[in-house]
Amino acid sequence: MTDLPDMTVVAADLDALRSERGPILLELDVFAAFCLVGQVQLALRHPNNFGLSAETAAQFARNLSDHLPESAKAVIAAGWDPKNDG
Repeated sequence: MTDLPDMTVVAADLDALRSERGPILLELDVFAAFCLVGQVQLALRHPNNFGLSAETAAQFARNLSDHLPESAKAVIAAGWDPKNDG
């Protein structure tokens, strides 16, 4: 395995770049957005996926879903509920 940078260095670099450049703008079609939301939902089911990165990913997925049609929002809403896993 290769040597990876310390995460405090990565966090500092990300903070500096965020201050310098601002947000990253993404352009997605609606199907890609729908798929990304589903993948985030799946990733968030992992029991060790928690904390700020998980919260950020969940918020990203919820923001994406705001741009989708009502039919897709209904499927996405079901995907947030673990009782629909299976």
